[in-house]
Amino acid sequence: MVPEHDYLLAARYRYVLNPSLTLFSRVELHGVGEIYWDYANSEKQGSYELVNARVVPSSNISMCISG
Repeated sequence: MVPEHDYLLAARYRYVLNPSLTLFSRVELHGVGEIYWDYANSEKQGSYELVNARVVPSSNISMCISG
């Protein structure tokens, strides 16, 4: 089934370390509302949040942390 509500909040930041190296970063918070598993709405899964973070240097090598 499909949750009634969800949201995504994201922030990006660019940091210049030196003229040849720039770091790009992004952090996301994704929230998912309750999910009902039957038509009678008697079986449900509670809401939850996911946090994703990414740091990418200008050399296009990326490291991701997700959970």
